[in-house]
Amino acid sequence: MKLPEFSVKRPVTTVMMFLIIIVIAMISAKRIAVDMFPDIDFPVVLIVAEYPGVAPEEIETLITEHIEEQVAIVDGVEKIKASSLEGLSMFMVEFEWGTNLDLAAQDVRNRIDIALGALPDDIERPLVIKWDMDMLPVIYYGVLTKTGRDLRNLKKLLEDTVEKRLEALPGVASTTIMGGYEREIVVEIDRDRLRAHNLSILKVLTQVSSQNIDIPGGHITRGGNELVIRTLGKYKNIEEINNTILSMESGFPVYVKDVARVWDGHKEIRNYARTNGMSSALIMVNKEPGANTIKVVNGIKEELEKIEKTLPPDIEIVRNYDTSSLIRASVSQLEESALWGALLAIGVIYLFLWNLKSTFILFLTIFFSVIATFIPIYFSGSTINMMTLSGLALAIGMILDNAIVVLESIFRHMQEGKGGEAAALTGTSEVGMAVTASTLTTVVVFLPMAMAGGLFGIIIRPLGLTVIFALLASLLASLTMVPMLTSK
Repeated sequence: MKLPEFSVKRPVTTVMMFLIIIVIAMISAKRIAVDMFPDIDFPVVLIVAEYPGVAPEEIETLITEHIEEQVAIVDGVEKIKASSLEGLSMFMVEFEWGTNLDLAAQDVRNRIDIALGALPDDIERPLVIKWDMDMLPVIYYGVLTKTGRDLRNLKKLLEDTVEKRLEALPGVASTTIMGGYEREIVVEIDRDRLRAHNLSILKVLTQVSSQNIDIPGGHITRGGNELVIRTLGKYKNIEEINNTILSMESGFPVYVKDVARVWDGHKEIRNYARTNGMSSALIMVNKEPGANTIKVVNGIKEELEKIEKTLPPDIEIVRNYDTSSLIRASVSQLEESALWGALLAIGVIYLFLWNLKSTFILFLTIFFSVIATFIPIYFSGSTINMMTLSGLALAIGMILDNAIVVLESIFRHMQEGKGGEAAALTGTSEVGMAVTASTLTTVVVFLPMAMAGGLFGIIIRPLGLTVIFALLASLLASLTMVPMLTSK
């Protein structure tokens, strides 16, 4: 039994099948992530090597040249951009499009392991990072205080109360607090006093560091219990640092306070944030790869509203930048354009047919074809973005072609005096092959877009796939839904 005959002879079964597809499509549409553009995995690996306090010239000769020599050997490398800065060596390693970035990053790590033998012994292990668009924050918040609260206390408060709660949210990868001050105990040494006591800065550094530790002492058994022993030596206040003994001089101890001044301060300011013209802290939140940007941002906003109620009244949280707002605006405009396109198409069809029943059948065809497209979009792992919505808007006109051809053929047979079922079967059978061939021809035209490679392929593929899915759904509707509804 052919599709048109099955749909006309089994209308209840046909309706149930279409309802099942629509329900699955609606569930799929709710689960599809919404984003501005398709997920673009740039074939780029970043390498960061820190060596604090070293000038750029030494960074170049001691680090950059050795790492660059090894990384250049990795397969698939197209370009290496290296920068030597004060205390920092940075690399941007570009690979060929289509390269497996996980394997490429592992190859880079292996080559860096080889280069470590030529690097300075006290350098920290270079960090290898795969570049991802999700590394960019999805939302920024400025946090300021209305009463002039110490920015050091503000940053500590945010780290304790905000950072951990936001990172626990679904879809949130990390939260970064910038600006403010980070606490640091400053030991300012008086050079003249140090020389008078015949001491060196290294001596002060060694003594203070060695005293500021907790030492494990093993364990003892008392009765049926085993107790762990440790010596508590870490400093609890500035006075303990002042009273640290550096050496003995003529039988008298020389303390830190004899050669230095100690106070509770903050680290050197290397970055700062201002919100509404006032010094503030900055909260930046990154989402996990593939997470729904709008859902993640909504979760962050809801959680921050709860957190803000627990913060002191003098603290104000201001949203500076929200990626989801731009996504919502862009997606909304495309949805509106697609809706107006569909309404105008229906209006034009009604003007030509001047028949509400026929227009309603075509409207159902558009509705089914569009919503059914979300099923393959969901299972293909794509997102609802500007390209998929553009594909839907583009496909609306093509969707109607098949249905109009089938509908016109059926009505011609009705005008010749045939009954509803006979006209539906005969009319659909006459143009069925032509409609199928026409649809498949258009699908073949868009197939290269769906199979394109490189950056162009990543961007254009969702559009091509969406048009193909919509056309195939419209072909199914034209050969089943249209004759079934027309026969009734």
